[in-house]
Amino acid sequence: NCGASSATGYKGASSVSDPTGVAVAWGHEARAKGCKGAHLILSDWRFIGEKYWDGSYKDMYNKDNWELTGAKMVVVDGEKIKEDTYYRCIEGEIVEVTEDGEIVEE
Repeated sequence: NCGASSATGYKGASSVSDPTGVAVAWGHEARAKGCKGAHLILSDWRFIGEKYWDGSYKDMYNKDNWELTGAKMVVVDGEKIKEDTYYRCIEGEIVEVTEDGEIVEE
């Protein structure tokens, strides 16, 4: 058995329920979760386009306005990377997030 799940684009969510599977989160604020033994691939993106006066992104869905700054792969070990818990890559660090992708405050 094996499985794969992927989410691309803004705030996508990917999950995998097979320990030989992979969940890929490849987009700005994308998140992934899995069962013990599964692998998560998390990407980190930076907006390089123009912004409005209030700081919001102008033309955020134009792929040329984004730059990949890094990616990490982790194994769900049940300790450092918890089962059935979403994670994102933010500034090169693996960060636990809620179902909606918001950062979990410790």
